[in-house]
Amino acid sequence: MHEPRVVLGMQGVQMPANALRGIGRWCTEYTMALADLSPQTIAAVSIDEQLAPPAVVARLAAQGVPVLTTSQPPPALDDGGYVFHALSPLEDLPLARVWPKWARDPKVGLVATLYDMIPLLFPEDYFQGALKRLLQVRYELYRQAGATIGISQATIDDAVRLLRLDPTRTFVASGGIAARFTPHPDGRLSALSGVVSLGVRRDFLLTIGNVDPRKNVLPLMDAYAALSDALRHEHQLVVTCSQADERHLDGLRTHARNLGIADRVIVLPFVTDDVMVALYQACALMVYPSLYEGLGLPIIEAMACGAATLVSDVGPMREIVTTIDARFDPTSTAAIRERIEFTLTNETFLTELRVRAVKDASRYTWSDSTGAALAAYRAAVR
Repeated sequence: MHEPRVVLGMQGVQMPANALRGIGRWCTEYTMALADLSPQTIAAVSIDEQLAPPAVVARLAAQGVPVLTTSQPPPALDDGGYVFHALSPLEDLPLARVWPKWARDPKVGLVATLYDMIPLLFPEDYFQGALKRLLQVRYELYRQAGATIGISQATIDDAVRLLRLDPTRTFVASGGIAARFTPHPDGRLSALSGVVSLGVRRDFLLTIGNVDPRKNVLPLMDAYAALSDALRHEHQLVVTCSQADERHLDGLRTHARNLGIADRVIVLPFVTDDVMVALYQACALMVYPSLYEGLGLPIIEAMACGAATLVSDVGPMREIVTTIDARFDPTSTAAIRERIEFTLTNETFLTELRVRAVKDASRYTWSDSTGAALAAYRAAVR
């Protein structure tokens, strides 16, 4: 049997909001990794003619990869052996623009990437109204798929339990880390020069949030406020919110003022990748208090930059951070405060976390992930 030929559905990646999200990054870097490591696998990329093509499509076209619109099937479709890979099936687009009609031919295998099961895990926040109807249809797509690629084992486990997927047709492809995410060659303090213009000072704490309450930023600020005056004086708290508008940012700043810590908290809107890398490289400690993640790409990126990292003791974050003492109960402000205080006052532990961070992050490679995806394509054809 010949190896499958895959058409990559880029429609979801074209959605403007994805450019700022982990989904867009995963899709873009996965596509380029597959093109580099297994170019013969890609038959074409499929884009929506009503949306602007993402930059990755131009790069692939320059490498000779055919670019099709949604309604265009690949050549020699009747020969069989084709797979359509829906890279981002949950986008708010009509189903035919995410799963093209030609790809529903029984001869075409379907593979779909699953980033998380958060809507069913937090139904009161997500599984309502029009979004509920969209999700119900897209979850049926996963049930019909010949194979599902999840970005963490926890996500796959949730999908098997909640969607009743066949576990033999599920595969984990967590992704890899771009080369720019690496410790600063001259050390942590040297990286500070890239962020001092933002008002950031040495030995700061860093967290990554957005408008989603699941990111749990307010309880983290409460925990920070409960630290001693001496620790807060020595360690600012820097909060980045890539998707937040000014109203949301002002809400965070107001919360800081109400806690009496406004002079020690810096709230940043979207920052470029270069600034984000500098923040990861320069921070004394990264704290990620999210209530749940499909994977937690910022955690891996921070650790790859050598950041000592504390995370919630839930879901895939347990897969990423192997040091048990670096995890906490995200529903307990006291638990978050205790882990921060313990870590900042224990230089030996802090140093161990920085060394361990790079080692743990190195487990995530595109080579492993594309290998898992190839197995998924074969399963879909069978």
